[in-house]
Amino acid sequence: MTIEMNSRTLFTETLIPSHREVGGLMTHRKILLGVYLLRLIGIAILAMFNERYRL
Repeated sequence: MTIEMNSRTLFTETLIPSHREVGGLMTHRKILLGVYLLRLIGIAILAMFNERYRL
């Protein structure tokens, strides 16, 4: 949005893009993938611990 008065620009509004066209190193999908991989690794470690040391 631009407000002009007497051929002079008084105010120019630009919107900040909500996303980048080229994804950065840590996109939302990569973060979610990392979280789920860490959860699976944790479950696998607990399962191996349980098999090794049955109480």
